[in-house]
Amino acid sequence: MSDRKPIPSDVKRSLRQEAGFGCCKCGRPIIEYHHILPYTEDDPHFRIKDMMCLCPYCHHEATVGAMTMQEQRDLKSNPINIINDRAEGHLKVNQDLLMITLGNNQFLTENAIITVDGNNLIQVKSNENGRLDLSLKLYNEQNDLILEIKDNEWVSGDFIPWDIESSFQILKIRNKKYDIALDINAKEIPLMINGKIWHNQHLIKLTSKGIFFNAKKSSGQISDICFVGSNLELDTNEGVFSICPHPVYNGHSMIPGTIERKIKEGTEAFNRLKKNYIQQNL
Repeated sequence: MSDRKPIPSDVKRSLRQEAGFGCCKCGRPIIEYHHILPYTEDDPHFRIKDMMCLCPYCHHEATVGAMTMQEQRDLKSNPINIINDRAEGHLKVNQDLLMITLGNNQFLTENAIITVDGNNLIQVKSNENGRLDLSLKLYNEQNDLILEIKDNEWVSGDFIPWDIESSFQILKIRNKKYDIALDINAKEIPLMINGKIWHNQHLIKLTSKGIFFNAKKSSGQISDICFVGSNLELDTNEGVFSICPHPVYNGHSMIPGTIERKIKEGTEAFNRLKKNYIQQNL
């Protein structure tokens, strides 16, 4: 028996958009593409009208015949995420290292990492299990909030983007074809984030070549550095982009080199910051 022909990417994207980026029945963002009419090699019929998005559990319900054809058609016509006007999910982060990679730079801290006009756009902390919790706000160029992550739980509502792809440890947001607004990979350690961080019509770009910013009085590129106990702050009124020390531990350092060196020396440096703070406040 030959392998099934792959579903064209534009068909998948249209089905995701139609379903509100989740299972038509339960809304879960971990989806499979179900053929309402049985798939055959002679006629794979990659027709959007005869396919739908279902999570693995609901997909199994459909394929074993427990979900009737009429129920499938009704769910396709009225997906739960479209009814609720929101898509949501959970990003599984298994690392206990308080470090993330932005572009090709690492930040090791327990604090806001990117702040624009006092609004924390990316921040991390350690949860009760000792694992990293990520919080993030993603705006578009018009300053509409299109996605928010709070402690690894994400939701997109009033301004749902053009496309959302998600799995347990991957979240990718597109504004349009080939235009990636956000790409999070929690499989990697440190967790990796690339994309376009907009706020108040100012853009911070996170790419494999570095962090790029452009303000009135400061612009440029930050590349291949581990920032320990630091955060980036942009004041759009003053047009100033700054690297600031941790607001509590009141210190920071920068470490170049390999990722292994950054993790080892960065962890040691951050532990010293915390230890010095404790000793000074005894």
